[in-house]
Amino acid sequence: MNEEVWGRLDSWASNILDWKGLSGPSKVLVAVAWTALIVLGPFVFIWASNTYFGRDLPLTLWMPMSVMAVIIIVVGLIARQVALAARRDANRKDEA
Repeated sequence: MNEEVWGRLDSWASNILDWKGLSGPSKVLVAVAWTALIVLGPFVFIWASNTYFGRDLPLTLWMPMSVMAVIIIVVGLIARQVALAARRDANRKDEA
């Protein structure tokens, strides 16, 4: 049974997040790259804001912003797993 899933990108973006075709070292490389993006992203944002837009954001905001990004991602991944489990449970009830 083919089910249409709303909100899923069936383009290159979903392939970036797909682990199935990657070898072990490639998975490590992707995890390191995503982690670096998440952790260093706020630092680059603060630097760019201060340099190009003349703001006076302290670099000490970098750590709370990085922690908040990690929290948001972890909560999103947990919510996704809960939703997938609920969908599987609903499908089992429909089949029974």
